[in-house]
Amino acid sequence: MLLRFGHLAVKSKIGPKIQRTAQRRWTTRKYSPSLLPCSKTTIDSLQVMQQIGSLQFTDLCIDMGRMHTCWNVGRFALGSLLLVLSPGLLGQVVDDFDIRFQAQQNGGIQFLANTTMYCGTGSSCTQAQNAMPITGFPQDNNNGHSMQYYDGDNDPATWSSSSDSLSLGVCAEVSWAGLYWAGRLGNGSVPNENLRDQVKIKAGENEPYLDVLAEQEWEFDASGVDNYCCFANITPWVVGNPVNARYTVANVVATEQSGSWGGWVLVIVYEDALANMRNLTVFDGLAMITMSGGGSNATVDVPISGFLTPPFGPVDLELGVVAYDGDRGESGDQLGFNGAGTFEYLSDATHAQNNAFNSTQSTNGVMNPWRQPAFNNTLGHDANVFVPDNSAFDLLPNNASDAEIRVTTGGESITVQVVTSVIDVYEPDLRATVYINDLNGGVVEPGDILEYTVVAKNLGSDAAVGVYAETTLDIRTNFVEGSLEWVTPNAIPDMTDALGDDPGEFEEDLQTVRVRLGQGANGLQGGMLDNDPMGQDSVAYRYRVQLTDDCLLLQCDGSLTAEADIFGAGDISGNSQTNEGASALVDANGCPVEEVTVLEVATGVCPPVTIEPVGTTCLGDDVDLEVPELINNPLAISLANYTWTGPNGFTANGPTASIPAADFGDAGVYTMEVTFDGLTCLLSTADFTLDVHEAVPTFDAPESQCLEDNAFDFVALGGMFPNATYSWIFENATPGSSVGTAVGGVEFLAGGWQEVLLTLNEIGCTGTHLDSVFIETPPDLSAFNIEANPPSGCAPLTVLLSSDANSEEVAQSWTFSDGETSEAFAPVHVFEEPGVYDVSVFAMSTGNCPAFVSFGATALVEAYPDPPVGFEVAPLVVELTNPVVDLESLVDPVNDVSYFMSDGGGLNAPNGTYAFSDGGTFQIVQTVVSPEGCAATSVREVVVNGTLFYAPTAFTPDGDGLNDVWLPVARGMTRYAMMIWNRWGQRIWSTNDPEEPWLGQKQNGSHFVPNDVYHWEVSYLDQLSYPRVHRGTVIVAR
Repeated sequence: MLLRFGHLAVKSKIGPKIQRTAQRRWTTRKYSPSLLPCSKTTIDSLQVMQQIGSLQFTDLCIDMGRMHTCWNVGRFALGSLLLVLSPGLLGQVVDDFDIRFQAQQNGGIQFLANTTMYCGTGSSCTQAQNAMPITGFPQDNNNGHSMQYYDGDNDPATWSSSSDSLSLGVCAEVSWAGLYWAGRLGNGSVPNENLRDQVKIKAGENEPYLDVLAEQEWEFDASGVDNYCCFANITPWVVGNPVNARYTVANVVATEQSGSWGGWVLVIVYEDALANMRNLTVFDGLAMITMSGGGSNATVDVPISGFLTPPFGPVDLELGVVAYDGDRGESGDQLGFNGAGTFEYLSDATHAQNNAFNSTQSTNGVMNPWRQPAFNNTLGHDANVFVPDNSAFDLLPNNASDAEIRVTTGGESITVQVVTSVIDVYEPDLRATVYINDLNGGVVEPGDILEYTVVAKNLGSDAAVGVYAETTLDIRTNFVEGSLEWVTPNAIPDMTDALGDDPGEFEEDLQTVRVRLGQGANGLQGGMLDNDPMGQDSVAYRYRVQLTDDCLLLQCDGSLTAEADIFGAGDISGNSQTNEGASALVDANGCPVEEVTVLEVATGVCPPVTIEPVGTTCLGDDVDLEVPELINNPLAISLANYTWTGPNGFTANGPTASIPAADFGDAGVYTMEVTFDGLTCLLSTADFTLDVHEAVPTFDAPESQCLEDNAFDFVALGGMFPNATYSWIFENATPGSSVGTAVGGVEFLAGGWQEVLLTLNEIGCTGTHLDSVFIETPPDLSAFNIEANPPSGCAPLTVLLSSDANSEEVAQSWTFSDGETSEAFAPVHVFEEPGVYDVSVFAMSTGNCPAFVSFGATALVEAYPDPPVGFEVAPLVVELTNPVVDLESLVDPVNDVSYFMSDGGGLNAPNGTYAFSDGGTFQIVQTVVSPEGCAATSVREVVVNGTLFYAPTAFTPDGDGLNDVWLPVARGMTRYAMMIWNRWGQRIWSTNDPEEPWLGQKQNGSHFVPNDVYHWEVSYLDQLSYPRVHRGTVIVAR
């Protein structure tokens, strides 16, 4: 155990339990900057006991493995320090019970709760969970069942979920909502354990889940097992939900095993004008109540105070407790209350006096009916509100101001996290009702005089002292000097507007009318206002205001109402009280009405709110948008808040919205929203649409003309508004300038590109457009160079013809001396026959100025003929044993001659001999190439008869490169097959390729054969397709 206070830390070992839990720390974590302020300096505990004697400490921190919490302990003596260290406190209070929320108001406290664990759907489990407390069977505990998550929301994102519904009256409003959840972690690894400090919650079956993160977490060891509890304040979210919503809580982490438990409680503190005035208190902390370790572990007392019960009549109270691991089948646990001098132990229809924690969720002895699931035995989760009978005042008497709540056990172990109390109190109930009357009569209009009458009452059970009422003037009204006066008969003294001279005054700086009320009220303090629950006794006063004539404020909000705040304290309790604006009048449901009189101001005489300027803005202009009514209006200047929004993310916060250098992205709708300090309304002006205009003139440039006798017509385009004007400027032309939409007969005086400038003026915006027209001058056409590529070659000859002419200015037609023509600018022509060819060209201008020329080229192209071919071969039939022929060329020796043979050979001379390599019929192809590069061929055939075969008788496949393969010589064959056998007649190798040698291996190539004599057979067909067979032996010798 580690105790930390100031800069001193003491470590000690307290029993085997601390040793066993040293690896799983007990902690109390509050997620706030003030957590654990003390430092951690460690020294030996015995030295501390011997040396410190009596010390002064600021902070005390306890770190017992998994528990870590701090208190401010002031001055400690050694005896007190030894008390903190005593083993008797080990299992008791992990974190002191403190007030989490307290209020004195008409209302109450309600628990929404449910378990998130159950024991499944087996018959014994169902029977246990359905059994009623006290009388049902069986009275089982969670230790006797294997617990698992209950998940009832059909949402794949959750692994556990359960729900309960809020049930409040028609006048009820939620004041505070605290969510508590807890679970057993066991002593092993738990899936999602790192998510234990967060859950999901939703308010309605079809609503989305909200993720809730704990503000505080307690982690502790209970009965040798790790557990945790969490808290989060979710008041703002609950207040925004329907008053009687169904709340579903999901993903409460717990271990799924025997003896486990888990669940949640939503503690709701509510205000309800139809309920009694009560003291409403929520305590939370963490206490483990158990007989283990001695009797001091078996009891926890929680003192409560800050209330005063009525001096006479009934005193009702309610007590709520949230606890974990309370066993239905174990007795001895009790809930006690001492407000009259002796602890009285509670019971109701669902709780025996000696079994107050029995895994139930109930109110006043009735199981909470709206839970899903609605188990009668939650197997480890208690959330109960007890409503004991106090008619004999044995629990709490009249005029009581403090009490104690006790949780105790005589057998089982219980963990308590939340305790609540609801106690009737003796207090005033102050109300103030405001009536408004238009003294001008008829329809309420700007500038009318309004009279406010304030009626104050005390509807409570005690008189109120120090009573005063305040009304703050609406910013749309101005106080009428000297109008403050009493309405109640015989009320004295009379009131002036001044401060401190009588019970009433008007404070101009605060714009507040304040009146001190009741017996003994004067210029310094309020008096006593007697209580009258029937509301017959009252004090009333009135004053006048003049309604503003500022139309902007009234157009923003034309509804006028008022409420008054009344303050005081209980005559006996001294507790401060206020009405928070509530009046003494009620609606049809009996709920207090805050706004009694509502006046609607007629604003039809007010001019409309508009934004200026109105019109179109030219591109690049600086624009200012404003509402004239707001510019010179002092009231608007002092109270108005501006919010401009517009296109392209535009925002502004002043009376004028400035848009520098307006672009097209700035065009669109601009809206100015105005709020006024003191009003909740929003004045949304009429939207203003800003058009950003760019004058964009244009014209279609005419087609080019010849310089001689040119005349051009121009037509302007682009104007978008009536009264648009156009002006023209023409370069090197007559006229040089002009105005109007259309201009005709413009003559340009020089050739080439000439500029034309058009200017458009419309609605104050100017734009220009510059373009050009082309003026042609007559071309000077003469004969130009033409080329053929290639100029010569073998017929048929393909030639590309081209010229130096410009294809954009000149069109050409071609005539060839072979009788063909072409209109292509650069034609491709094929000269089919050998010869010399002439080419002529006709060229003509393609522009607006006419011109042409015709010329020719002689012997521009020459197509060469093919050379003659021919040769002699002898003999035409030879034998394979002598396969030699003679070749002799018959062409002019100026030509190049070569031969190609179909057996793959060749000859590069006009004459010579050639030996064929195999038998069969072979072609001899002669190729003749002329000096001009033209080629021709001639073909003859030669027949080679006969076959040739012989085979070696031995080889030595030892890898030395000498005689390593066995390959018979086979020539002149058309089909071939070889097979080899060993001496036992097993075929070991074969092939159909006469060029494939045997390497001495077996057919599959996996092994080589041993040295031996092997038999072979070769079969084939000769040139005449006769079958032949040769057989023999071969010796393998390595």
